[in-house]
Amino acid sequence: MRQESFLKQFFDNVRTRFALVFIPELLLSVSFFSFLFYAKNKLYSYLALMQSYTPQITDLKSALENNSIDYSQLDSLINNIDLLNTKSLFLIYFLVPLVLFIIFIVFEGISFKAPGIKNFKELFDLKYFFKFLVLTLPLFFIMYLALRKFLEILRLFVLVSFGVQVPNFLQQIFLFLASLFIVSYLFILAYYLVDRNSIIETFKKTFVIGIKKAYLLVPAYFPMFLLFFVFLFLTSNLYLNYMFYGPEGFKISSVVGLLSVIVVVALYKIFFFLLIKRFEN
Repeated sequence: MRQESFLKQFFDNVRTRFALVFIPELLLSVSFFSFLFYAKNKLYSYLALMQSYTPQITDLKSALENNSIDYSQLDSLINNIDLLNTKSLFLIYFLVPLVLFIIFIVFEGISFKAPGIKNFKELFDLKYFFKFLVLTLPLFFIMYLALRKFLEILRLFVLVSFGVQVPNFLQQIFLFLASLFIVSYLFILAYYLVDRNSIIETFKKTFVIGIKKAYLLVPAYFPMFLLFFVFLFLTSNLYLNYMFYGPEGFKISSVVGLLSVIVVVALYKIFFFLLIKRFEN
């Protein structure tokens, strides 16, 4: 009876709330893609402007050698290059992380909340979004550290592929993936619990449920963890193809594959929500 009840709840939830989970996930992907493409074009425009100053730099170098330099022109050139450098650093280290953070908060916040709402107005609960934001701040810091570690592993992989001996290389990969799995597992639990609990209660219940019910939740979460890498691969593939080849770089198979993954993720989010809710109660 419990299985029948759970299945009935799942299909009812899919029928009434699937679109509210799927659409934010789709908009998240489109928004990430669009903004990163905009940021790339903006950065390239800054670099192009810097390159346009090359003739002036050459002229000033010759003038310096001949002791006939125009210091006002030199100051102007330095100020212009410094301004472009400042804009580039502001874009890379502040604007891009901030916008991606806001996009994540808005669309993932809706996507995690949608399976448990009773009416559409509940999606716009500012108190919930504040708690979601508080939870996401440490997650973004952890993601930054994970990205640095991933790039380090990628560098080591290149060395290994050229025959260089790297001590404990496989162990590093295993520890990285295991740490990523544990952290993401706990944060997924917290995201589902924070809507109905305070921040402190969310952390307590996350560890209690996450540990006590790990024998059920860990196997249930594992396919979702793998889907993340499939999603990341397809999104990166689309982005890189578009970046290098323009609209011709889009492949229908890649787009369909990405949409299929988003559909499965939306269904899995509903399933996992119901599973956690049952354990919480």
